[in-house]
Amino acid sequence: MKQAIVHGCYPEINEERFDLRLDESSIGYATTIDCGHEIWIAELWVHPGHRGRGFATALLEAIFSRHAGRVLALSAEPFDQPERTHAYPAAKLSADALAAWYGRRGFRREGRDRMIR
Repeated sequence: MKQAIVHGCYPEINEERFDLRLDESSIGYATTIDCGHEIWIAELWVHPGHRGRGFATALLEAIFSRHAGRVLALSAEPFDQPERTHAYPAAKLSADALAAWYGRRGFRREGRDRMIR
């Protein structure tokens, strides 16, 4: 199986998208917003059937590489998208589990749910 991350840049809205593909199928994505003083990781999602195999980490590493030297920030609160959580209710992670996962990838808490790297 061939893994690829396809990068798209949308400067008119200061946003980037990183699509994770396995063979020809999209199995995850991340979006970032350039806020000037930091890069905000707005979304990071991997299909539940592909979790636990390093794909989310690969997406983060693509963001780290693209924005080396920049402050990265995110919320450790799970985002709720009914079309995804309805189809995969057991796949939703708790805020504590997300914070621990991001912590293992170099992020630290700054406030209640904000994390930076």
